[in-house]
Amino acid sequence: METCLFGCGQNLHITGCTDGTYYWPESLVHYLAQHAVRLPDEFVEHIQQQPLFPTGTAAAADKNTEADFTWWKTQRGWHPAASSLQYLSKPAIRDFLRRYDQGHIDYSGLSSAADKAALLRMTVELRELLP
Repeated sequence: METCLFGCGQNLHITGCTDGTYYWPESLVHYLAQHAVRLPDEFVEHIQQQPLFPTGTAAAADKNTEADFTWWKTQRGWHPAASSLQYLSKPAIRDFLRRYDQGHIDYSGLSSAADKAALLRMTVELRELLP
C-alpha cells in the first residue's frame, strides 16, 4: 500500500498492471475519479480500439517490467474543478510552500507557459488554505 501521490491521504495498492502495450497503476481509477486526472490521448485511443477491456489478459507487472513515467511526472495533481489540495494537512502545506519559496523543488521540467501558470495557481490555492 502507498498513500495517494496527490496527497488526499487515501491508501492505494501500488501494483502495476499491463495489457502488453501499456502499463498503469492498479489504483488508476482513484486518480481518475478523485483527482480528475486526464489520461494521454494515445492510451484512451488504445483502450477504445479494444473490443473489450482486456481484464482477462491484463496482468500484474513484475519487477522487471520497464515503465515510462514521463507522463505521470508531468501531472500537476489537481484540477481547478476538483482540487485535492484541501486534503493536505496544514503542516504539509507549510512544508511544501517553504521548500517552494526557497527553490528546493526542481520544476525544470515545466517548460510551457500553461504548466508554469498551473504551478502558480496551485501555490496560490495552497496559500489560501492557510490561516
